[in-house]
Parts: sequence; structure tokens; C-alpha cells
Amino acid sequence: MKNMTINDKLKTSLSEAQVYESMGLFAEALAAYEKTLSGDGPKDSEMIAEINENIARIKKTMSDNSLEGTEESELSGESLDHIKAHALDEKDVAPILDRASVFLEKGLYEEAADEYAMLFSIGYSFGTVIPPIIDFLMTICPYGRVGREVSLVIDKFNLQKDELSEITALFGKEIADRSQYTSAVGLLKKAKGLDPDNENMAKMYDMIVSRFMAEPRSVYMTRRTRLTDEQLRKALVLSYKEEKSLFSILITNSYIDKDRLLRALSDYHNCPAFKFDDTLTPPKGIVSTLEEEALLSQGWVPLEWDDTSASVVVENPEDTYQSEQIKRILSRDDIQFVPGIQEDIESLIKHFFEQGRKVEATEAQNDSGDAEGVVVMDIVEMLERKNGWTPEQKISIRPQLISAELRLNDENGKQNSLLVRLKDSSDHGLGMLISSEEYKKLNKIKNGDMLNDMIFYTGWAMVRTKSVVRNVTRIREGKDKGQYFVEIESEDVVS
Repeated sequence: MKNMTINDKLKTSLSEAQVYESMGLFAEALAAYEKTLSGDGPKDSEMIAEINENIARIKKTMSDNSLEGTEESELSGESLDHIKAHALDEKDVAPILDRASVFLEKGLYEEAADEYAMLFSIGYSFGTVIPPIIDFLMTICPYGRVGREVSLVIDKFNLQKDELSEITALFGKEIADRSQYTSAVGLLKKAKGLDPDNENMAKMYDMIVSRFMAEPRSVYMTRRTRLTDEQLRKALVLSYKEEKSLFSILITNSYIDKDRLLRALSDYHNCPAFKFDDTLTPPKGIVSTLEEEALLSQGWVPLEWDDTSASVVVENPEDTYQSEQIKRILSRDDIQFVPGIQEDIESLIKHFFEQGRKVEATEAQNDSGDAEGVVVMDIVEMLERKNGWTPEQKISIRPQLISAELRLNDENGKQNSLLVRLKDSSDHGLGMLISSEEYKKLNKIKNGDMLNDMIFYTGWAMVRTKSVVRNVTRIREGKDKGQYFVEIESEDVVS
């Protein structure tokens, strides 16, 4: 049985390498062949010689391509002539991705597709453009539904069906590399439909499905439960079609009982599996620190969370891409990842935030008496200032700050205003989150610049003052990717 498993893995790896090579994805093919050669298990001399021959051939092809200055296949220039006229002089990938991200977030798929197509038309390869598109979509789409959003963008490309098929397959491959097999298979099925006569599309589809079936957890589920390979394959396809998680499809189609499925997950991951319970209490600070929509998009939620460690429920604890993302967000390395069904995770997120908001509202109500006293004292201080007396302590309004407004003069001397969101800054106490366009309006302010006219709004008053820019950071990942975080200090606003 063990040798059969190893042989199955070798066949899958070799098939994967051959499909990559047939599509011209030589770097991926080379990596797959080398992985096959370095893996454990029996390999006869003929197999080793064949793999080495394939590796040598691919390396020579890649070397020849490099000398000729060729790149990965690009979209047809003829089909994108109308887009090239937009901004051919704009060679920086960042602002184009920023604009496309804004369009995607607003559901403007045609406009987003135009921006992405522009990148291809001015020389960026698939390998440069596709990963950041997937990265962004994974921050705004409900977990496991990235493929559907990608499909909406692809439909807006002005391309021939064979070209659409190719780019759809490449998006599917990239998503499969992130262990999002439901979305990947959905896109590969679409690619097959766009170009039915292209054998490479069918091979790539079979390769992705085979890779999913060869995943250790998939193998475990079929061998330790009554699930069959055929049921698992059907569930994978239905998951994309019905927009439900794979596990939910297995349960609703009576392929496996929910409790049996959770026991199998618990046994495989060697930890208790999660089942939704509406009596659970949310970790302290979850509402003020994390965003409900972001958690729903990324498909995870902390069950416990303290100063040193955390316990987080996810659909697949072996998804290293998601695990690293969670560690960065929570700033914790000591995290126990607990398996659960995606629909249960979504229910828990909504429950935690509903309960968390009630707790915060109760605490705010309890503190309202103290807050009224602060207001009275501040009014007294303002009257005393008017009569010539200046207190030694600055007015502390930081806890009640809501937003801020900047008063700006344009080149004609006309005054405009810019409303910005405020966020906490660990180094300087306060910061503004602004878009790329807003940053341009501020003349790309930098460290040490003075903002001469700012109005801070609280729940009960406003303070007009000056502020000094202490630090400017371009956000490179997450929901606010592409925006600027401008950290400021003001004499009249203290932490």
C-alpha cells in the first residue's frame, strides 16, 4: 500500500510537470521535475534518466529564451489597442494596480479589467500581474469565492476565446498554488469550456484535481471514512457551482455526516475540531482591533487571543499561505490553528462581532457619566482661556476623536477641504489613512512638513489646530493596500 501511494504521487508530479511544459510554463515545469527527482521512494534508472533529460531540455529552452529576450506569453496586442491609448507612458505597476483595486472593491469589473489589460499591453508578464490581483481579491472576497470574482474580471477582457481560456487557466493555477482548490477547479472548468479543443486546458484541469486528491488530508478523508474519490471530486466541482464550502457540500449531499467529518478532521490535525456554538464569548478587543468584513473574506476568526498566543479556527490548518497571513495580522507566532467548516466560521464571526458590539455599547454607556464631567471641565477651561488663563495641561480629546478635515488652498488660492479617516499610530499616537489621489492633493507631504489648518472632530466638539507630519508609509498589503498612512503630532491633541 505504501509503494502504491508513492507511485501515485510520482505519477501526479510527472503529469504536473508535463502539463506545465506543454503550456510554456518552463519555470514551473522545472520545479516539478526537480521535486520528483528529489522526493522519497523507489525510482528505477530509466525513470531517473528520463527526468534528468527533461530537466536538461527545459534549462536549455529557458536559457535560449533568455538570450532572445523573450518573456512569458502576453495578451494579443491587437485585441488591446483601445487600452494602450490610456497611459502608455505609465510604466509603474503600483498606480495601475491601485486604480484596479479601487474599481474591484466598487464592483466596476470592466474598469478593473481595462487597468489589468493595460499592464499586459505595456510589457508586464502574467507572472508579474496575476499574483497581486489574487492577493488583493483574497482580501475582499468571501473565503473560497475568489475564482468567481476573477471570472467576472476575465469576462471583461476584449480577447479571443482561446486567449481568454489561457489567461483563465493561469489564474486558476495561481489560485491552486494558494490551496484554494474550489476556485481553481471552477476557473479551469471555465477555461475548458472557452476552448474545448485545447488539450492543454483539459490536462491542466485534470492536473489541479489530481493535485487536490493527492493532498494528504484528501487521502486521509477517503481512506479513514466512507467517502470515495468520486464523491470528493463531485463535491469539489459542486462547491464552486453552488458557492458553498467543500465540507458543506459533503454534508448536504449526505456523502458524510457532520459529526463524522469533524471527528476525521480532529484525528487528522490532532486537535479538537470546531463546531459553532452561540454561547461562546468573543475575545476581548476583537471588535476594536479586527474588521468583520476582512475576517469573513479571509475565512478565519480567533477563538482565544491574549498578549502572547492565540487559538484560531480556519478551514485548513495546513494552508501555509493563510497561516502566515494570520500571524502577521495578529503579530503572534504562537498560534494554534483549529479546523472547522467554513459556514460555521462565518457564523462565529458574525456572532462574535454582534456580541462584541453589545459589550462595547454597555461599557460606553457606563462611562457616559464620566464623559459628561470631562465635557464640563473642558468648557470651563475654554472660558478660563478666554479670560487670559492658560492651563499647564493640554486638552486630551484623543479617546473621542472621530475624523479630521484638512483645509487646503489650490494653485488659484481657492480653499478646498479634505476629510480623512483617523487611525492609531503606535509611534506617534495618531495617523491619517488617505488614498493615492488624496496624497497627491497634499503635494506628497513628507516627514517634517506642517499641516497649517486641521480640524479634529469629536463626538461633542471640534478642535482647529496645526499638525506636524512625523512619518509617511505606503501600505503594501491587506485591505488598505495602496493607501498612505500619514502619522502626525499636534500640540492640542494628545494621546
